[in-house]
Amino acid sequence: MKNRSEIEEKYKLDTKSLFINDEAFEKELDEVSKNISEISKYNNSLLDGDNLLKCLDKDEEISRRLMRLYTYAHLNNDFDLSVNKYNEYVKRVIKLFNDYSIIT
Repeated sequence: MKNRSEIEEKYKLDTKSLFINDEAFEKELDEVSKNISEISKYNNSLLDGDNLLKCLDKDEEISRRLMRLYTYAHLNNDFDLSVNKYNEYVKRVIKLFNDYSIIT
């Protein structure tokens, strides 16, 4: 079996549509980490229709960002299981999912 590095680029799944590179992934991961607690400002105010809508919009935004992070990390990890960096990325995103779950 060939290593991923031995396969022509045209036959590889490209994750650049998710993040252009690992640095962009890490930047987004840091931003989402800092922003997940924003949803807690809607605690005890969801009976107000405007706040409910804002909370649902914020939840959708954060959830989409988390899924994008997870997809990038997971795909890159699956491409080559010998690259520990992507396994760590998966772990970090799962931890962020868990943190967000606790907050919400």
